[in-house]
Amino acid sequence: MAKDRTSAVVKKELDRLAEKGMALSISRLDPTTYKFDFNFEIMKYHRQRAGRFGQYDPLHKYKEIVKNLIQESLRDQQIELPEAYWTAPFRIKIECSTPPKKGSGSKKSLLYKLLGYIKRSIYPDLDNLAKTPMDIMNQLIWYDDAQAYELTIRKAYSIEESTVITVSFDPEDPTWRTGRLTPEEATRHAELLNLIEDRIWSTHTD
Repeated sequence: MAKDRTSAVVKKELDRLAEKGMALSISRLDPTTYKFDFNFEIMKYHRQRAGRFGQYDPLHKYKEIVKNLIQESLRDQQIELPEAYWTAPFRIKIECSTPPKKGSGSKKSLLYKLLGYIKRSIYPDLDNLAKTPMDIMNQLIWYDDAQAYELTIRKAYSIEESTVITVSFDPEDPTWRTGRLTPEEATRHAELLNLIEDRIWSTHTD
């Protein structure tokens, strides 16, 4: 039943987006920051299901369609991310907006939802909203989403639905990992190492 229900939800959303028309605007905010502005809210994460031939991702087709949209938009807008960003650490901000459901409250509550006073503090969970877009952008915008060291996510009510994803890359200087320490670096290294050792040993007792 869960499989059929999830498949029906995904199919319904794909049909809705086909009728609505999917659009994506990509902009470069500064040399290391890119904004991806979708005209729809990306679907929340659905856990893998058991099928006849093992586990499968019920969002597989959906993810491929959105991934193709990103690829086409990058090509059409002639945006090419520097190769150094492929494996660079990054920060990501995800903002998901959608109109309140019809009939989900009084006229007054609808007004205050759209004004932002009543927060979108209902289903789905924030972590489930973050996972699908990060899965989609994996192996496309970055090599591995483990490179993300900071994640900010927000869900809100709005007149129009959207997903706005802002990615800021922090490429490392190659000299940070190799080479001899300068005298100043050696001093700082010794100070920090002593602090670490003091904290480790202070937590151990005989």
